[in-house]
Amino acid sequence: MEENRKIKQIKKYDEDGKLECVIIPNYRKCDYFMSVNEIRFYKFLIKVIATMREENELNLDIFPQVAVNRIIQQNNRREIELDKNLFGKSIDYAIYDKDKNEIICCIELDGPEHNTEPARIERDKIINKAFESSDLKLIRQPYSDNYDLNKYVEIINGCI
Repeated sequence: MEENRKIKQIKKYDEDGKLECVIIPNYRKCDYFMSVNEIRFYKFLIKVIATMREENELNLDIFPQVAVNRIIQQNNRREIELDKNLFGKSIDYAIYDKDKNEIICCIELDGPEHNTEPARIERDKIINKAFESSDLKLIRQPYSDNYDLNKYVEIINGCI
């Protein structure tokens, strides 16, 4: 059976220049950082933040793909499983107030897989539980072909 994906191979030669072995590294660069839909929504959020800067003189920024354990910390060590489950998970977007040096809210763009794939559903439960017990708002945005700029300005303003 032939391998469909391209795997980087490093050829190692002996002193005589003969091929000694081929090494396949344990790690490789991801094919993409964000999905097409996540990039599209990110560009939309850039417009929202620009509008908020103009209208309200807010100094906001957007961080995509932020590790959850960098924005939510566990207070209660009795729930150690929650802490283990947060490790390695990321949230799609964190809205950051540069003047206050704090995350004001996070946004998760929910594609169809959030309702159909068991692993994604379980992940979302863990994320929801973490955000519910913190004082940080999580906005769940179902994927759409159109997003309302004014509505999002209102939503993010409600988090400040």
